[in-house]
Amino acid sequence: MTTDGWRTIIINKHASLSYSENNLVVKTDSVKNSIPISQIKTVLINTGEVSLTARLVCELNACNVKVIFCDSKHLPCCETVGYHNCGSAPGKIRTQLVWSEDSKDRAWTKIVRQKIMSQYSVLKRNDIENAEMLKEYADHIDPEDPITAEAHAARVYFSALFGNDFNRRTDCIINSALNYGYAVLLSDVSRCISAHGYLTEIGLHHSCYNNPFNLSCDLMEPFRAYVDDFVYNNSPEEFNADYRKKLVEISIGQVLYNRRRMDMQTAIDMYVNDVLNELSDGSEHIKELSFVEQV
Repeated sequence: MTTDGWRTIIINKHASLSYSENNLVVKTDSVKNSIPISQIKTVLINTGEVSLTARLVCELNACNVKVIFCDSKHLPCCETVGYHNCGSAPGKIRTQLVWSEDSKDRAWTKIVRQKIMSQYSVLKRNDIENAEMLKEYADHIDPEDPITAEAHAARVYFSALFGNDFNRRTDCIINSALNYGYAVLLSDVSRCISAHGYLTEIGLHHSCYNNPFNLSCDLMEPFRAYVDDFVYNNSPEEFNADYRKKLVEISIGQVLYNRRRMDMQTAIDMYVNDVLNELSDGSEHIKELSFVEQV
């Protein structure tokens, strides 16, 4: 069983979580709430002061609801991953294991181009210099070496967006916000991949032996810019619970996929499905992703 849930439940304080009659039951010192599991997409546990039952975890997994746990810095550090979330998984996995190198290279080139175009759109919509330079990188990607264009674009992009002194490896509040948004996005993409019956471990470009989300890291790339755009326009003065909640809510924002307006979670599911279909049958499925025009 899977759900079409849309709600992200964030637990920020001491609570006990349990299961009762198809509901997630959240009990705190002062209140007890029941939430239909059919409405839930993700449960994000943002404190160590939470207990939950094994029955609840099993029921959430059966409905393909992710449970994400955060560390002491409030950054997502691990999540639940089910074994059998799709009845057609064995056949899909066999197909995944024999994806041709040519198919993977073509898909990865498309993903990188879309990622750079998303970055271009962030700079363009915010009237930031060097936007056209990114478009040049996207328009002239070498299919034999897309990673070079990606690296050049990233250097130009992050310097233009957050200043010449900004570095993605430093410990600062902007990187904390970006990392949190990316981690939630990674979970959304992983959820879709698993729901479609494929393994998140086997990627196209990402191939670390100790990364259980290689394919998720690949497929999330075009959506990272939506996190960047939010952080740029909502510079965090404090990385608190309210700000983290807004980062989680990015997935309900509006985007365009295949020129159709939809919430980002729907776009992620459609994009993931199109990439997986293109890899599996060799036909053209991947469509254009873009920002909703500002008014």
